[in-house]
Amino acid sequence: MVKEGKLNDENTPLKNLTPEQTIIENTIVLPVLTDDLLKKETQLKEVAARTAATMILSKTDEDFAANKQKAIETFKSSGADELSTYMNTEYAKARATAEQAK
Repeated sequence: MVKEGKLNDENTPLKNLTPEQTIIENTIVLPVLTDDLLKKETQLKEVAARTAATMILSKTDEDFAANKQKAIETFKSSGADELSTYMNTEYAKARATAEQAK
């Protein structure tokens, strides 16, 4: 299914890259989280587990929409935006560093 383009796997984003781009992409070091952000990440994983079950077990589309909105609000209040901003910013810096090193 991957060969047919019907299923994405961990290599799908690398398919159309040159060998040099693939090396850069695979040498980017993920950001290290501070203790505060590690706690937020753990909280967010717990929120994900809790809210996923609630959404899956929704009886109607309206219940699902309400549970989804509540989950989004819970994610935001638990620091999802802060964690995402940090990860995206630090990843962009790491990518720029990797590209300069080539």
